[in-house]
Amino acid sequence: MAAAEAQEQEQADRITALPTRLPDATWAVDRRGAPAPTPAPEPVEIDGSVVRHAAFPHAFDIEYRGRTEDVEDVSVHAYEHHQGVPIMTVRPYDAVLCDIDGVLRHWPAPGPTDLDHVHGLPAGTIAAAAFAPSRLQPAITGEVTDEQWRSAVATDLAGVCGSMDRARSVVTAWSELMPSVDQEVASLLTRVREVATVALVSNATTRLESDLARQGLNDLADVVVNTSRIGIAKPDPRVYLIAAERVGSPVHRCLFIDDTTANVIAAREVGMTALHYRRIEDLQDALCVLLPAATPRQGQ
Repeated sequence: MAAAEAQEQEQADRITALPTRLPDATWAVDRRGAPAPTPAPEPVEIDGSVVRHAAFPHAFDIEYRGRTEDVEDVSVHAYEHHQGVPIMTVRPYDAVLCDIDGVLRHWPAPGPTDLDHVHGLPAGTIAAAAFAPSRLQPAITGEVTDEQWRSAVATDLAGVCGSMDRARSVVTAWSELMPSVDQEVASLLTRVREVATVALVSNATTRLESDLARQGLNDLADVVVNTSRIGIAKPDPRVYLIAAERVGSPVHRCLFIDDTTANVIAAREVGMTALHYRRIEDLQDALCVLLPAATPRQGQ
């Protein structure tokens, strides 16, 4: 009995682990009432496995070695092709949750043209004031507005700047800076959005939404989770649960991307697949399973 249960569990695990294609599977007709294809599609043999494809990418039941599973749970919506025939394949994620700064956007590295140097301040002065935990945490959890945060930073800089007026001038110049957008990352997210829900999840101030609009990024994602709007910041596990709820996917069906180790670890601890972003190739590898066209390509 134990051996039978173990075998059944192994079969279930093979479904929920979501490989690139389920072998020896029979795809049933759309359960929402769409008519069955006439005549019924012929089986297609791939590497010795027979896969029957259905005609409608909606809610299917899948029979896998005698076990019936609801395909809504494993999201069979993507297509691949074999000798010109569309074959439904299992995609591993329903949603991609992406950090903004450090992944999609990048601030310039300190150097001879940075504001500290321009204003005659010691290197790192502005950052030390702005990103001190006692200043930053209230700003990214919504305890204070972006304007209040920047005003407080100016107050903190007044001494080193020599006057409050000069400190305000420095903060005004700093506030006008905008990070560069990584167009390769933006392009990948745009493509992924054709087959999955995309969310931007950022520890940010109340200015985030206007900054995204200013840079033409406000329509890049289906959802923006700004921590200053929800009162908690990454790596608090509640951020990931809220993000999953907003994209309408269980946590195990979400891919989370961030450049900060602690945030990646926290995502994994709540059950998400998580990528520690370091370079564009990492993201390309992680998203390649979602990037095949969501509809059949003609003439292939």
